[in-house]
Amino acid sequence: MKIAQLNNAYGIIGGKETVVKNIAILLSEMGIDNEVLALSDFSKKGESLIDGVRVRWFPAEIYVGYYGWSFALFHNFKKILSSYDALIIHYPMVQAELIFAFSNLKRKSYLVGFYHMDVDKGPLINTFYNGFVGKRFVKECNEIIVTSPNILESSPVLRNVNKNKVRILPLSVDTGHFYPRSDSKREYLLSLFRTPPKYLVLYIGRLDTYKGLEYLVDASRFLPYPEFGIVIIGRGPVEKKLKKMVKKLGASDQIKFHDHVSYEELPMFYSSPDVFVLPSSSRNEAFGIVALEAMACGTPVITTELGTGTTFYNLHKVTGLHVPPKDPKSLAQAITKVCKERWKKSKADAIVKRAREFSKEHFKERLGGILEEIERKIRNRSNG
Repeated sequence: MKIAQLNNAYGIIGGKETVVKNIAILLSEMGIDNEVLALSDFSKKGESLIDGVRVRWFPAEIYVGYYGWSFALFHNFKKILSSYDALIIHYPMVQAELIFAFSNLKRKSYLVGFYHMDVDKGPLINTFYNGFVGKRFVKECNEIIVTSPNILESSPVLRNVNKNKVRILPLSVDTGHFYPRSDSKREYLLSLFRTPPKYLVLYIGRLDTYKGLEYLVDASRFLPYPEFGIVIIGRGPVEKKLKKMVKKLGASDQIKFHDHVSYEELPMFYSSPDVFVLPSSSRNEAFGIVALEAMACGTPVITTELGTGTTFYNLHKVTGLHVPPKDPKSLAQAITKVCKERWKKSKADAIVKRAREFSKEHFKERLGGILEEIERKIRNRSNG
């Protein structure tokens, strides 16, 4: 029994990459021979062993953002489809789906599509990718794994798929690392402001277009300072744009930017605010693990209703609030409600309890069950 996972990258900080790593480790613990097939920018070639995970690299000649195209992978794809008992492709990977969409390849491998998110890059690309490429790919899959029932119900790609071959596997949070900390960074964060605010609002994560951070910045117009202060932690392609927006709004005293913080310190930062906000504006935000990490630290969260996992783990009026995307006024009203009603204190137990339902242990148990079932089906198919 030999299994491979195929993804755009490995060894970087990212939700998909964390899932790939967790699956690889669990497969090894189950005694199943496995490896990861990943694209690289020519800085990595051949094979590597990263934290016990065997990685085979395919240098990519072309990159469009996160997604790459490797001619080495293209030329070896037919061989890959016959070299493994099972191949897990983390969708969207782009190159793999395009090959399936425009080729009629015979394969030995049992094909599993780990469906992380819909492609949301504008009307033309969405129509082509979700309407044609994505549907061709999921039709080829023997099994499909999705991270929440919300995606299964709302995805244009999965709408008409055979539900019998779909498995739901929510992502996880390490509750042994993320839990409420008394040694929080609240005082440090308050010191960033000229006048320390009464209520502290926090975002941690990549500063990217789909995160909807411009709507959080715009919401500051409805949140008086120094009553409310906002800290945005992270780096990314829209950082300069956001800082210009803050300056134009005259909100430099109210909104503070901060560089990335270490993984070790994250729980202290998550434990610090009165509310954590994930204002994502696109279905590219398929799960939003940062908000779940904040919940594990006892902090109420505000997430946007996108039809994805962001409103699956965050229970409306229990662990936080749901608001419409791209709506600064509704976002500000939700922030005001959570802060002034002191949900951080009154709902902390319920918030942590919900987060623990998504622990690494639960993820491992659910994933182990799925992998055992896949292994059984492969053996039955071989025997037949």
